[in-house]
Amino acid sequence: MRNTILSEKYYTSNLDDVRMKTKLFAFFSVLGHPLYFYIWSDVFPQSYEEIFVRLIAMCGFVIWLFLDRKERSNNAFFVTYTYFALTFGLPFFFFYMFLQNDVSGIWLGSLICGIFYLALIVDPLRLFFMIFFGFIFAFAFFLFQGNQLTNMYDFYETIPVILFAVTGGIIFKYVEIKTIITNQNKAVALAGSIAHELRTPMMGMQLELEAFDDLSDEEGQGISLAEFDETFDLLKHHHSKASHVVDCLLQNVRDEEIDTSKFTSHSMKAIAEEVIRHYPLTINQQQLITIEASKDFDFWGEDFLMAHVVMNLIKNALTAVSAAEKGSIIIQLSPGTKYNLICVKDTGKGISPKYLNKVFNRFYTNTNGGAGLGLAFCERVVKSFNGQIDCHSVLGNFTEFTIRLPVVESS
Repeated sequence: MRNTILSEKYYTSNLDDVRMKTKLFAFFSVLGHPLYFYIWSDVFPQSYEEIFVRLIAMCGFVIWLFLDRKERSNNAFFVTYTYFALTFGLPFFFFYMFLQNDVSGIWLGSLICGIFYLALIVDPLRLFFMIFFGFIFAFAFFLFQGNQLTNMYDFYETIPVILFAVTGGIIFKYVEIKTIITNQNKAVALAGSIAHELRTPMMGMQLELEAFDDLSDEEGQGISLAEFDETFDLLKHHHSKASHVVDCLLQNVRDEEIDTSKFTSHSMKAIAEEVIRHYPLTINQQQLITIEASKDFDFWGEDFLMAHVVMNLIKNALTAVSAAEKGSIIIQLSPGTKYNLICVKDTGKGISPKYLNKVFNRFYTNTNGGAGLGLAFCERVVKSFNGQIDCHSVLGNFTEFTIRLPVVESS
């Protein structure tokens, strides 16, 4: 559904792109027709050259430039006229001149250039129809004048070349549009991810300010210095967390190395509980999550980065449970002799085996609104802690992410 919506948005915004590229070609056409009329008439004379046809094509783009200057880009007539001018100025003109010059090699090359110029301007579907109708009307006009091809063999010989050019133009334009739409998806998902990550600290700031405002509104009571300092410290904490979120997202997008110089020992249980406490969960979502942590363990790393990892795993688990409309989430801590484990398991929709080996790839996602950065960053963080993260899943049954971290030796 999202791809369809973005495709429609692309074709809507593509009108501005068509307008900009058409303007460049219009200037090129207005200057080029007189120049090439001189070249093909006097410098390298061709068997056929017609100033009248060139003037029609040139005047068509002069009128287009006038309409464009009047800022009628959203006018239905202007849009229709744009495609008409492009059809006449590119496929019609070049194919007609190609036929009139006895399918010469020079005009075959010019025709192919015209096809690729048009492919740079319009989308694949319009490209196909504009070429099709441009060729048909050019051929009809050629025959209407009482002309006929003197060498049919040479004409038939050029058909595979022309089809190759047309097919190539359509395919490359299609790939270009798919790339643009994919990048749009990534940009939208990334923006949503940033907004989602910043929502938690911003919500904390809002709650503290509301509590501070309630204190100031109480009749007969002033705000003590201790209350002011406590609120100020909490706001500083939330601001610091928001700044850290931004740094973390930028580090993720830029694929920067994680600084290990500030790593210290932290309690995994405390981080898991803090994530559950501060993550903006609904009451129903809170009831889905269980922490099995009878024994705690420490790891060597950065607490905020690990909280970011756990938060991402919980977010993915909630998405899977919501999509399956069933299941629960279990966070389990398992201390060991060489390695300690933390597992986040959901009994939601599971992951198909054909996608399982891609879940840690950057920009890979099979969910709507995903940026494909979360799990890739989780893997980078865990590796910087000298650990390992694995995913095991059975489609329709469960998904389990297991983080293995080395035991922290006592000083």
